Amino acid sequence: MLHAQSLYYPEMVDLSDLTQKEKAGSTIIASLYDETMILVLMATSPGYFAPTHMHPHEQIGMVLSGEAVLWIGGDEIIVRQGGFYSIPANVPHNEVCIGDEPFVEMVFYPTGEDDHWLSEEKQECERANSY
Repeated sequence: MLHAQSLYYPEMVDLSDLTQKEKAGSTIIASLYDETMILVLMATSPGYFAPTHMHPHEQIGMVLSGEAVLWIGGDEIIVRQGGFYSIPANVPHNEVCIGDEPFVEMVFYPTGEDDHWLSEEKQECERANSY
């Protein structure tokens, strides 16, 4: 059975007004999931640095708007609107939203597995501030 969820509006999400909705660094706007898979619409505020983490499943993402630097394992990539990325299972990764608009992405991965946080946000802000 599929389930849908939105943190703001059950029928509509206004992507142009995300920065006014919440000042949190990274926010799940909506999700669609069943017992085995989840699709998440997520927004990250400009300048927010997501702490390094990994999980026991592959993650696939599509960028809807904005821009971010992703660190996946030892690689650094910049992703923009229309871009796709893949993060292998058990590979440390993090991101920082660069530019003036929120980084909005759709992320697809299996449900029921927790992330393993490897660092605190404060410890990695210096790298993020270089963008």
